[in-house]
Amino acid sequence: MEGLRTVEVIQGELQALGQQVETLPVGEPAWMVLQQRLVGLHNELAARQVERTELQRQKTLHLQKQHGLAPHQAAVIEERVLKKVLAASQGAGVLSTVSYEQYWQKRREGVAHVDIDQMARELGLALRTIPEDQATTLHIPQLPDKNVSEVNAMLPGVLAALKDIPGGRYSVEDTHARAYLDGSAPDITVTRVGRDVNSFNAVLLVELQRGELDNRHRGKSLRYCELLMRVNPTRGRALCALTNCESMEVYMAQRELGSEDGVIRHKRSGPVRMCSGHGWDFIRQLLSRDAHDLRLESPPLLLHGHHVTTLGLLGSGRGVAVYTVQYNGEDAACKVFDTSRAAAFRVELAVLTAVGQAHVPGLPLLVTSQSSDASTSSQAAKCMLLTQPVAARMEHLSHRNIQDIFTVLIHLHTKLKLVHRDVEPKHMAMDQGTGAFCLLDCGSAAPLSGSSVQLPDIAALRYAGTLLFASDDVLTALESSEFCPPHPRQDMVPLVKTACVLVHSRVAKAAGVVAVAVQEQLALGASNAIVGAVRLVRNFWDEQLGDTPAGSEWGKLVTAAHKIPEADADEYMGAAQELCNQLSRFLCPG
Repeated sequence: MEGLRTVEVIQGELQALGQQVETLPVGEPAWMVLQQRLVGLHNELAARQVERTELQRQKTLHLQKQHGLAPHQAAVIEERVLKKVLAASQGAGVLSTVSYEQYWQKRREGVAHVDIDQMARELGLALRTIPEDQATTLHIPQLPDKNVSEVNAMLPGVLAALKDIPGGRYSVEDTHARAYLDGSAPDITVTRVGRDVNSFNAVLLVELQRGELDNRHRGKSLRYCELLMRVNPTRGRALCALTNCESMEVYMAQRELGSEDGVIRHKRSGPVRMCSGHGWDFIRQLLSRDAHDLRLESPPLLLHGHHVTTLGLLGSGRGVAVYTVQYNGEDAACKVFDTSRAAAFRVELAVLTAVGQAHVPGLPLLVTSQSSDASTSSQAAKCMLLTQPVAARMEHLSHRNIQDIFTVLIHLHTKLKLVHRDVEPKHMAMDQGTGAFCLLDCGSAAPLSGSSVQLPDIAALRYAGTLLFASDDVLTALESSEFCPPHPRQDMVPLVKTACVLVHSRVAKAAGVVAVAVQEQLALGASNAIVGAVRLVRNFWDEQLGDTPAGSEWGKLVTAAHKIPEADADEYMGAAQELCNQLSRFLCPG
């Protein structure tokens, strides 16, 4: 915790010094002193990053010792875990421990250096050099000098120039104080008119710099493009223009066609003159084109032969992505399934259909659906489920939340006679309009004895939920490759474990590490991969539920959840309500 506090202090100093540098003339002694101080702070941040990486390595080695992994398995998992940790933590900027300059130095070899004309041709633009004596007649703006204040002079000047570009397609916003991009705040964000300013909707980012273009701002521009691609897995390209009003460099990330999760190539144009060279012509032509044609936004979804525009990404997982869309004038959640998840689509469709007929509170309501063979055009349709409300993941649990969750699960178990079988933190959501609880993702549900809901046979044969939160009977069956009959405990145990993770940040951080290790263990593909993954999960919870007084209390709740009887037993309702009361008291003492 002390290391984290130090990082926050350093970041605060960096912000304060950055504001001071902004007020000083470039090159003056005071400016040089502050620049040297900034370098020292960035180096200190880098040292904190090294410490964090080493700590992560030690945790991975601890996993190996505690969970009995074979050396070659541990080595593979350690390498993959470290790569993921570094990828998540090298984000540079306000919330990171790596300076943008260091980030650029680490990534620059993977960035192709191309001529601006080549980049323009890839985008379908035909640039022309603009003579200075024709700048006025061709509506070339008179931009500020490169040594003026970014915020007070450069930003207003560039904003005004961009807003003067004719076309009416796009909105140009000052976002230098809006940290909407993973804790970072691009100076200018261009979106379609009428769209919210966020990382999903951004069409073009503009990063301003006072003085000569440097590696710190190059790293920032590169990182912005990477973040835009990460936030929107169906975006084809991301663009960021770096300029000091005299010169401009363009940074582009491009996803290879036909691959949502495939390779992303990064390119950087050489510097061009902003107003008398190709710079302004590039910007002007770019904003005269449609973002969809340029692959700078998600393609519209094809639903029943009609295009549905995506407004944001709510989440993504194995072969699925959930978007906010507007359908018939109302916001809805659209879950898109890859062909590999067709079985999950059929299960969830059957459950949501039954939910709609039974009016189950706390579960999404099905608006419409589309199977993969529903397309009547040459463009293949994907499996989709449109539901309401649009719900966002819960970050905290309250007494009311717990009561609502138990109400949903009890209704599922006793009325529909179904087990959700994938209760975990990311499926605990809240209606953004009313604040009501909503349990998401019924694609792993399985029928209990006597259920009238017709599910695909595969739903009863295999466990498809998240391994980290599974009950003991599921883990035992997976270890022995046996069938595990659906049972209410397979929801109640994950619920208690989920509550533990949401309440205790220490457990949540440790769970994140183990979750990655479990995924990589399964990815090894060995015959005993599932056995090793189950061992990781068992040992993790044994450690979390027994090493502290609080952990022991949570352990008692997990034990009680394992003892929940069958849903049709006389004791079920009393046992479920008692577990609800115990968990409520544990979360909200008094």
